[in-house]
Amino acid sequence: YPLACVVAGLAKHEAANPPADGGATFSEIWTNVLTCASPFTVPLTPSVPDSAGEAELMSALGFREKAGEDESFDAFLKRTEALVNIAASVLCASSAAARDCGRWLDAFLAGVGGRAPIYACPVLASFLAVARGALGGAREEVAGRVREVLGRADQGVVGKPSHVRLEKLIKDWLGPEGGKMPEGVCEAFYGRDVVAGAGGGGGG
Repeated sequence: YPLACVVAGLAKHEAANPPADGGATFSEIWTNVLTCASPFTVPLTPSVPDSAGEAELMSALGFREKAGEDESFDAFLKRTEALVNIAASVLCASSAAARDCGRWLDAFLAGVGGRAPIYACPVLASFLAVARGALGGAREEVAGRVREVLGRADQGVVGKPSHVRLEKLIKDWLGPEGGKMPEGVCEAFYGRDVVAGAGGGGGG
């Protein structure tokens, strides 16, 4: 989360002080880096036809290849979850956290089709692990939408662990302890603008 605060602070500072040469902004570069690392961070949900083969599917989802070998599904999930967690942290280090996290969620859910794809639960769990604090004002509504996805998600050997994790997250979020600050965040900078500039960062 501290890294996310730095990123959010730099983006905020640059928005008020755009590059004089009209070149790419830090926000544009950061977004491109995230998109290349995992499309789900933006989020972009891949549209893959039912006729797609395994190679086409893996490429669309963002699987990597190293030394001629495809990335394992477990490694792909862990990497994707970590990147989505970072993206959510950056969104939350801002006074516009509720709006921006809501837009991210709307965009992701809009891309989830009839039968929720295998990535739906792990991506949502990673995002809400951080963003649930920012979305607390719409907790019941968000929980209902996520549970609708849970009802359509894979519960086989591969999908079950992420399904259980997301289900527990939603249950705890709706419970008496659900209003607690997400674990690992900097409360002073959660849902507040991080000021970057001469003389150091600002606090809250």
